Amino acid sequence: MYQLPLQQSNTCTVRRFDKLLIISCFILSLFACGDSDEPEMPTPPPVNTVPVVDAGSDMQVYSGEVVFLNGTATDAEGSVVVEWQQISGPEVELVNSNATSSSFTAPDVTELQTLVFELTATDSEGLTATDRVQVTVEPAEDIDFGEQSRLINIYYDFDNNGVFEGQLNLQYDVQNRYQTGTYTYTDDGTTDTNFESFSLGSFITGDESVGHQETFTVDDQHRVTEYVIISSNDTTTAITVGFDGDFTLNHSDLRFTDNNFTPVIDLTLATTFTYSDGRLFAWEQRNTTDGSLQNRVEFEYMPDGKLETKTDLSGTVTQFFWLNNKIEKVVDTASDGSALGSTTYVFEDQLLVREEHEIIPLPGRTFTRYDFIYEYDEQARIVRQLVDLGANGNIEAVVRFEYEQASCSQPILWLNNLIDPLLAFEEEQPLLVPGIGWGFPRSCHIVQ
Repeated sequence: MYQLPLQQSNTCTVRRFDKLLIISCFILSLFACGDSDEPEMPTPPPVNTVPVVDAGSDMQVYSGEVVFLNGTATDAEGSVVVEWQQISGPEVELVNSNATSSSFTAPDVTELQTLVFELTATDSEGLTATDRVQVTVEPAEDIDFGEQSRLINIYYDFDNNGVFEGQLNLQYDVQNRYQTGTYTYTDDGTTDTNFESFSLGSFITGDESVGHQETFTVDDQHRVTEYVIISSNDTTTAITVGFDGDFTLNHSDLRFTDNNFTPVIDLTLATTFTYSDGRLFAWEQRNTTDGSLQNRVEFEYMPDGKLETKTDLSGTVTQFFWLNNKIEKVVDTASDGSALGSTTYVFEDQLLVREEHEIIPLPGRTFTRYDFIYEYDEQARIVRQLVDLGANGNIEAVVRFEYEQASCSQPILWLNNLIDPLLAFEEEQPLLVPGIGWGFPRSCHIVQ
């Protein structure tokens, strides 16, 4: 008798609940659409994070060796201020202690000594982070130099007045490989010779006063995998090279930065390589920003594997002439057949004694021929290079080479368009052909 009222009561209750639910959903939808006058909650300020610091890997060096501390320091919110400090070990003087890359000369020790250095980075709000690196120094007398020798200084007299204004100091790593060269210039008050089409000490044609530091990174096969030039005129050139195996190049990247302009000039060129029958057939260089082709060079070989010609994107052909297994002459010809210049390498008793350079006349040039003349000591080491502009017997500049008795591992590098007459052709090294870009950085005494 009471079931129907109960059902009616339940029905009415559900309907009232449905109405409340609908009204509630409508009110919530108004808030969701932003029609409320309630103020929005403020966005909390970003949390400042601690800088990230890496002082580099631990090292083992010898007394007297120049040691480079190469760290990194970054901060998600902006720039950081960095500082290197020595924590323990025999005291040394740090160079550029307020940069991520610092250096010092390993102290003289009679037994193993450990030096600890700390790199600290501080961000704009005062947060700091640190990391440490350990350098173990061994006595220099533990090195067996034998009969080897290596370059330690190259001196440049740019006006042949007896005063050497330029100096390139060479430093070697713990494995006796050329690591860093520092070029400095001191004005002697006499106007330097204008070489017009080349430079001797600096990397700036017509201005030998521009200093620089060059750094080589060498792998276990003595191949240069990175070559960096930092000039005092605030430019940086960095070249990195990758290998598939042996001397098979798979890429080379060149990055040039010039901070003298606004915006800063920052150019990156990527070089790729094509092989045919086990030899380099071509390399191609493109701008990584827009993909534009900057240059392409194709190579042709003689039946015995020696390089015969190379042709670039403009149609310029470079032809190679050989004397036994060394390059004797290089001739450049434009696409229209006109002569662009040549270089003749003169050898006596297997030693390179003269380079004869023929260049085309251009506005402002006062000579179309210049010679480099080389003199040797009793160990067949180059000790002087004379510069004869005009090939008239007058010596306008002198370069002097200084050696030390020390172990030396000769690195080899690849650069676009490099021709090194001291690199001999070897049939068992089909990828290492003189004229396709391989050469020796001046360091070890090279037996020619």
